Amino acid sequence: MAFGAPAARDRKRHGRHYTPPVLARFLAQRLLTHVPRPESGVLRVLDPACGDGELLFALRDEAAIRLPGVRVESRGYDLDAAALAVARARDAGCGVDWHVGDFLTVFHELAAESFDAVITNPPYVRTQQLGGATAQLLSKQFGLRGRIDLTHPFVATLPRLLCPGGALGLLCANRFLTTKAGANIRRLLLAELAPVELYDLGDTKLFEAAVLPAITIATRAEYGGECRYASAYETEGSGNISETGLFDALTGERCCLVAHNGRTFAVEVGALVTGHATPPEQAGAQKLSAARVGASLVGQSEPLVPERVLQPGTPHTQAERKHEIPSAATPPAEVPYAAALLSTEPSSAASPSAAPPSAAPRSAALPSAPPVSAAPPSVAASFVAPQPAPGRSAELPSAAAPSTPPVSAAPPSTALPSAPPVSAAPPSVPPPSVPPASVPPASVPPVSAAPPSVAASFVAPQPIPGRSAELLSAATPFASAPPPGSPSTPLRANIRRTAEPETAWRMSNTEIDSWLDAIAAATWKTFGEVARIRVGIKTTADRVFISDRWAEVEPPPEPELLLELITHHDLEPWRIVRVQDTRVLYPYDCRQPRRTPIDLDEYPCAAEYLRTHKDTLSARHYLGASGREWFEIWVPQRPQLWCEPKVVFPDISDRPRFALDRSGAVVNGDCYWISLPDLAGTPSDADLLAYLLMGVANSALGLRFYDAVCGNRLYSGRRRWITQYVTRLPLPNPGSNSAATIIELAREFVDGRVPDAAARAELDERVAAAFGVSLPAI
Repeated sequence: MAFGAPAARDRKRHGRHYTPPVLARFLAQRLLTHVPRPESGVLRVLDPACGDGELLFALRDEAAIRLPGVRVESRGYDLDAAALAVARARDAGCGVDWHVGDFLTVFHELAAESFDAVITNPPYVRTQQLGGATAQLLSKQFGLRGRIDLTHPFVATLPRLLCPGGALGLLCANRFLTTKAGANIRRLLLAELAPVELYDLGDTKLFEAAVLPAITIATRAEYGGECRYASAYETEGSGNISETGLFDALTGERCCLVAHNGRTFAVEVGALVTGHATPPEQAGAQKLSAARVGASLVGQSEPLVPERVLQPGTPHTQAERKHEIPSAATPPAEVPYAAALLSTEPSSAASPSAAPPSAAPRSAALPSAPPVSAAPPSVAASFVAPQPAPGRSAELPSAAAPSTPPVSAAPPSTALPSAPPVSAAPPSVPPPSVPPASVPPASVPPVSAAPPSVAASFVAPQPIPGRSAELLSAATPFASAPPPGSPSTPLRANIRRTAEPETAWRMSNTEIDSWLDAIAAATWKTFGEVARIRVGIKTTADRVFISDRWAEVEPPPEPELLLELITHHDLEPWRIVRVQDTRVLYPYDCRQPRRTPIDLDEYPCAAEYLRTHKDTLSARHYLGASGREWFEIWVPQRPQLWCEPKVVFPDISDRPRFALDRSGAVVNGDCYWISLPDLAGTPSDADLLAYLLMGVANSALGLRFYDAVCGNRLYSGRRRWITQYVTRLPLPNPGSNSAATIIELAREFVDGRVPDAAARAELDERVAAAFGVSLPAI
């Protein structure tokens, strides 16, 4: 709901996205299901960011139905005086206590255990809108970590205010389920509350905000690992569509297809796995028949048995039987492998990257290539490494060379003539200086095709005590007698030890877990263990540095500084298909082993062009603060590696598009890349691993694995293919016969074979066979 043009313009900055009535009613219904009838006859309710009061009114109306005779005392806070004026007009003397002001500055004045229920859709304001100083202050005050948004401190204030057995109904962006930044909310919900119901509303577009919403119901009680989890995402499925409405399907016992507002959604039902829960079998996770895997989304599923959804008049679960308030979540019993280890969050040891503050205002320049960026990559957890075969000792590990960590990008600055638009992720806090790249590794010749029938097996090296996070070199022979056609020299891979992650949340059910466990049993290594995944360059002034119309600049910069640039528009599965001749003005001397800015006196045309935009470029104060030249780009990556073969894939895409590039082009910040020399010690070994990586990633199994383990989906089926998710993808033993068939087919696709429907189906079958599972049909 809008309250005039100024409020509409401020909506993004202040995170104001008011809740539509249908969603408010659903949230109120689910919340009151877990609120016991108050003995005092008075239900005390808080909304700390009430806007126009929609949530409080929805809860009041629903309480009149579910709790007859109970008087509702509500209190609402909001900074938006215009919205509160609307709320007061709607109140019609019902006695809601409205307060204009910032809840975060007054919450400490409220007595502990003041409310039986909290219902809220807190503001969603990211770090770049808050400002680095404000974000750091909030983090310190509320004990938060890493990147935050304004939702985090709001949630941090609420457990203290709930009475024992009270309940929280939280509507917020679903990003907290899987992202590194979302770990703050996950920790808060588990430390002092007990999640009992979770609804990932996906791309249902139930309200105007660009973020995808989720509803969490949590009680102030000890967490027993019992939380029902349902999700809804749009699908192209054309099976039997249930006559059940969307919200009834979300609270039902069956996975099904439903129609809503002219679109079709797949509703999946299961149990929440947090990494701190009891095993699904003990936590009421649903039991699924084998037929459910292939039939649930066409209306032929058997009834499921998840943690029940309470209806009016039924006994309450935790709200009535658990009133002990723990200070922190008690470590539970171990969970099965797939349930416990398939998390997506890297630990703080994973080289966090700093982002620059907001870039300077745009100024006129060239016809433009819009801003490009990607979320910062990080290292994710890995499957348990297989043990060496008897009699085969692994070689000693070699320490990894230091590298420049990827850094997230800031908003764009000035304007060039245009290349296709690329999404941008703005920055947060002033960055530390980025150290220059170290002396580059020895050059590796271009990748060459390897024999298709590689059947020798890798043997993983074992970590040395105290050095588990270092880069290890697997140097043990595969099999004592390789099959015919195998290379005579054993293949050796560079194995990376990854840090333990913070556990993301995911849906669990018996069928999915069994499928993941089977994949885990057949997994040799994860992508993160064999690949160093880097984000592309980030200029923080794309409209100055990037264009596909440099010929229109007078005079154009020197040609040797205008390097070919791969953006997400150029990527198809397997191959690079350049859409336009997009190039980046790369102000570094690529002949040098370290990152060395050019001498502007040696490049007069580039110097003239850059000086035209000096005000814009110099406004990026974080460059000067880190000892850099005013005309540099923020994340140049490693110039000496561009010439090497590399696997490139886009940050955001509705499907996996992992492609092999041998052109030597620079990779843009809307993409990630893997340098083949990082994969193995010889070009032929790196070649084989690259084909295997692409084969798994571009398969149906790779996509289904992503959805089951990572789950960070956007609108219209798009997904974020960032480092912390891609590192989770599994690899079969590259020396096995089944892996050899994947490598062979991937090479054919890279070399020009058309990946038509039949060829893609062949790939899917080979990848599934390598892991010993059926094709993903869920």
